[in-house]
Amino acid sequence: MIKPYKMKRSIKMNKEKNGISFEIKNIKPIRIVEKGNPNEEIKERPYKPKITEADVIRVINDYLQIQRNQGKLMFIRNNSGAMPITDGKNKRRYIRFGGKGSPDFFVFETLWLTQSMKAVEVIAIEAKSETGKLSTDQLKWKADFLKLGGVYYVVRCLEDLVKIIL
Repeated sequence: MIKPYKMKRSIKMNKEKNGISFEIKNIKPIRIVEKGNPNEEIKERPYKPKITEADVIRVINDYLQIQRNQGKLMFIRNNSGAMPITDGKNKRRYIRFGGKGSPDFFVFETLWLTQSMKAVEVIAIEAKSETGKLSTDQLKWKADFLKLGGVYYVVRCLEDLVKIIL
């Protein structure tokens, strides 16, 4: 069996009449050679790249930025994690960004309650790959956020996000 071609993944944004779509470009086929006669015809099938959580985050960020530029919402990209820094000669410590289990995005959307009254809805969005699962810290954060009346979604693709926002 011949190994698949190396593929460079890139996401391209296209404007359409009804909205915005994101496409993954530069998809090359895999060449499969069956065992047996080397003169047999080579079968080719398209290579479906794995979409990582970083890809999903990038697409969500781009879409939310477009919505923000149109004045429809505001959002915060919540970078969480930790990074070591060095203080002085040999002192090393970690700085934590965001809380453990906190979502990747906070979206602020206006809700009109009556013609003259409006409120702001806070939506927490956690990006995951197709097979990604929430960690125990994320499940705890989600439960606490829902108790306070927040709205929490796990988004795995752009279509999920479009259903949620606006």
